Amino acid sequence: MKRLVIAAICAGLILGLCEARYVANLNLAGNENSLYCLAFSRIGATLLESRLDAWATIKKKNSTQEMKERLMDIGRALEIPIDPQTISTSSTGDITVVRTSVTKNNGRYYLTAQASKGYTLLLVSVIFAAGKDATNNIIECQKRIKKILPAQTASQYTGVLAGEVASSKREPLINRMFEVFEAQMIEVYKTSNAVSATGYTPFISSHLGYGKKQYNLQAAVHYNPTENKTYIYLGTPLLLGEY
Repeated sequence: MKRLVIAAICAGLILGLCEARYVANLNLAGNENSLYCLAFSRIGATLLESRLDAWATIKKKNSTQEMKERLMDIGRALEIPIDPQTISTSSTGDITVVRTSVTKNNGRYYLTAQASKGYTLLLVSVIFAAGKDATNNIIECQKRIKKILPAQTASQYTGVLAGEVASSKREPLINRMFEVFEAQMIEVYKTSNAVSATGYTPFISSHLGYGKKQYNLQAAVHYNPTENKTYIYLGTPLLLGEY
């Protein structure tokens, strides 16, 4: 799949994300997942998966054993069984990496700890396949992680539409999703096969700032000509990685 190349402004935002203490609290009286589900339902897209990425920096270089214990603690918080024998260790120079992965029900969990000079970085990625509880599970995992780690988080939801959404209809499609969040569209980026837009919604209490602009929502529409499918991505505060 060809990737949407984000402008330099987004690179700055992602760097800012690593520094900001972003807390994704939805100010909703009902289910927190309702807006995400409604956004995909409104455009007729099938939700494929929900993903949570969390990371925390500990200002201390942990030993290999301490990192293994941290991963075990995270596993207990998420109520996933971790066999200590499945935890792998690798070292390059002064960097030591400890990681493991677990599959439970319809969820995949990836836990990593990396120690270097003076600090330890903890990374957790959780991916749930489509299902009625997928978005609820993401929100629950986020709460559990934040109880034991000073973590920053980002969530991403992926859906699909059959066939090609015409280039002229991609931005309006994102706008329809943003309307569910009462979100203002801030920036729009376009290529031949994709459109991405950042926005700001009052339903998410925290945000990222770049200059005088504020962001806490991003969506992308990408057409894959090989599969003849259009993929829809929705993330908060921004979409991380490639899509």
